[in-house]
Amino acid sequence: MKNAPAIRKRLNDVLNALDIEGVELSRCELVWLSELAYKADFPVECGIPYMAGACLEYGGEYYYPMHRLAMHWFSRWYSLIDDENTKALLLGFAHVKSEIGDKSLLKINSFNAVKSAVDEWGETLAISNQQISGLYDKLEKIDGFVSEVQVPDAKPKDPVPVNMYEDITALCQAFPSTTPDYWRSGISFAESSQILNALKLNNGNQSRTEIKHQGIFAFKCAVKWIRKWHGVE
Repeated sequence: MKNAPAIRKRLNDVLNALDIEGVELSRCELVWLSELAYKADFPVECGIPYMAGACLEYGGEYYYPMHRLAMHWFSRWYSLIDDENTKALLLGFAHVKSEIGDKSLLKINSFNAVKSAVDEWGETLAISNQQISGLYDKLEKIDGFVSEVQVPDAKPKDPVPVNMYEDITALCQAFPSTTPDYWRSGISFAESSQILNALKLNNGNQSRTEIKHQGIFAFKCAVKWIRKWHGVE
């Protein structure tokens, strides 16, 4: 009978450290760490954030990865709108308006227009306020901005202001057959940012490298959670 495969170094080092700290892992915790360690060691580019045009169906509505136009629109109005109920719906509305080629947000460009459009859309939602919170966790994932495992005790952050036209010139120069409109509303912000990063580093494997870093970060967060649950941290 062949010997069982050896445990890879990343996982083995953590298991040894947890043993020394007196942490007795449950079966669920052990499987969780093992799966995350494998993803960190063998990154595969197949997650939702990296699938062109992938959308999420939730409560009868379709949400798309935000393109640059929607990202800019959301960032701008989140900082300008004071009504908390409207602000709570902005992220979802921006995703609904991010279907490839959708430029309708260009016409929603005043306080009254934004509040009216967003509030009317909110009244049609077939989900509760509690479900909206769960929805937004999923939306951040399809945008590629959230680790698979959250940082323990992480505090929510306000959206970072985005210049819609930043880097579009560089992308058009790199791909002469494309138009500014394509980079603005024809591809998701996450995808265009990955392409731009690859161009800046002159490294076609940049996307895979980024996924590996995300995998390592998720694994480290999981270890922190386990230490916290067992009272070690």
